[in-house]
Amino acid sequence: MSRISRRGILATALCAPALILTTRFGVSEPMFAGVPEGLAPGDFGYKHEMYHESYQKVFGALGRCSCGTGDCRVTNWRETQLGSEKGFDVIVKRQWWPLPGNVWMPGANDSHVIPVELYNEWAHICAYETTVFNQSLGLKTQVIACAMINKKQA
Repeated sequence: MSRISRRGILATALCAPALILTTRFGVSEPMFAGVPEGLAPGDFGYKHEMYHESYQKVFGALGRCSCGTGDCRVTNWRETQLGSEKGFDVIVKRQWWPLPGNVWMPGANDSHVIPVELYNEWAHICAYETTVFNQSLGLKTQVIACAMINKKQA
């Protein structure tokens, strides 16, 4: 085996765990390179104004989510690669995040309150940033309070 090949294999072996770890912990992917902030799925306020009234009906009803203006937004989803208890990952601020087990999602009994226009998008979330303190290190993280996944878009 040539020296270049061994280097390439070694570099690949050393980089692969780093790629897994950075994706696992929400490190930004270049999926929206060149797209201005606020104009990509999952960005704060993305299409919020377009769906504000619908978000109030679905996410705001009965105090399900305590999100501020712009926290509810259009996003995208995928089958979980990050161990989500709900089975889905969503984009929040240009990073993939697993839906937590306690996220509120509309169920079959809620279909009557979901405005039809929300089915025009892949997914919707209410998410906000908070600081979590881990010993002496303060870390910013995303709290996903509500989510609606449109599996028909798959």
